[in-house]
Amino acid sequence: MRTLTFGDAALRDLSRGHRAQRDFQDTIEDGLYDRVGALKKTFFTSTRIGGKREFKTLGHYPATSIDKAREAASKQAREWQALREGVQVAAPSDVPTLQQATERHIAESNDLRRRHHKRPLQSADLMRAALKFHFPKHWNEPVTAITAQVIASKYRDIPGRTLACLRAVLRISVGDGMKNPLIRLPRGTVGAHGTTDLIPELRKDPKRLKDVVRAIRAYPSHELRVFAEMMLFTGRRPGELRCLRWQDADLARGVYSVRSHKTASNDQDFILAPLSQHLVTLLTTYGGYRAANPRHDGRYEFVFPASQADTFEKCLSISGYRGVGKHVRKACKFDDFTVYQLRKMFVSTCENLNMAANSAHLLTGHAIAGARGSYSFSVAEMLKPALEQVTAKLNEYVNAAS
Repeated sequence: MRTLTFGDAALRDLSRGHRAQRDFQDTIEDGLYDRVGALKKTFFTSTRIGGKREFKTLGHYPATSIDKAREAASKQAREWQALREGVQVAAPSDVPTLQQATERHIAESNDLRRRHHKRPLQSADLMRAALKFHFPKHWNEPVTAITAQVIASKYRDIPGRTLACLRAVLRISVGDGMKNPLIRLPRGTVGAHGTTDLIPELRKDPKRLKDVVRAIRAYPSHELRVFAEMMLFTGRRPGELRCLRWQDADLARGVYSVRSHKTASNDQDFILAPLSQHLVTLLTTYGGYRAANPRHDGRYEFVFPASQADTFEKCLSISGYRGVGKHVRKACKFDDFTVYQLRKMFVSTCENLNMAANSAHLLTGHAIAGARGSYSFSVAEMLKPALEQVTAKLNEYVNAAS
């Protein structure tokens, strides 16, 4: 690489007569380089840490002066040296605190949702409370103080949902140039407990499902009773079922269309899923109830309509179905229970039946190779025997003697 003592006159003359991009190194500040192209000159600094090349742009000449570029290169070199030695680098004043980063994430999320005509982020207060509760010492500290070492040593037991909140908040700071501490953690280091397993009560004794179903069927709301039972006997996500429309449920053929699945790009991107005879009977009875109690304000098109007419979303709200989980937890005296446990119970039953992994994943909507086949009616038909098998096993638990 060519060396040059950077100066205004020298840099102005560099691009004359040359169209190819060239790099020059400053003789005064070894870590400062200038990349000269046909249209612009870019200051940058670079080094190698742990076998990986690190690169940082410092500005463009002449908007960034040579003195400021040298100062920035020197400062960056000190930070990289501290990183090599495992020393926490003091964060600059313009780095947001965890609280500021959280508020920025919420504001940007609400702005994006507003542009797409969606209601504001409902989990904003829960996100603030969770991060403040689990990261009290870092709440008012710069986000750069949260390193992979800190998380692995002090926060191994944070819940998976809190970890997801932290990942969402840090995404903005990572976009501003911060190194994401979460990608350096081995899979399962943190947030792994309680995210994939059933609660201990149901895992040790599946027959406790009888108490769960009894509590569900005693819930005051007819819509939510059907919603929770459909979650248990389909294994689908709550967000997929709450947006289900009557036009998407073909009870005669025993299939329904899932339009709110995780990989949906638009409303026409749907997946066909099977309905067991138990669910066909359940929805037929429920449909008769809905026809006898119609709502002509836009909510009636949804299988599970919103409880109020003046809401932004006409389908069942997230806060609406959370009440079922609280009711079951209290009635069954569980330490913890959410409606998502119904989906986990379905998956656990598939495992107990030694069902082929591909069939179980297709039934529950997990993203795996071959899942695209569930777009076709033939695959939904082929999955019906497997679904009937799971339904029979679940009903065996439900009807088991105490």
